[in-house]
Amino acid sequence: MTLDALVVADDLTGAMDTGHEFAARGHPTTVAVGEAGVPPEEGVLAV
Repeated sequence: MTLDALVVADDLTGAMDTGHEFAARGHPTTVAVGEAGVPPEEGVLAV
């Protein structure tokens, strides 16, 4: 797995806000909520 960035937020709002900023700039972005399963293989993962 090769991520461009990993965001570890202290709450859901932080993960969503930060994930949105990456996505708005064209980065494939996943925000994991609960048990998300397998993380993405590229892009940005915010948890």
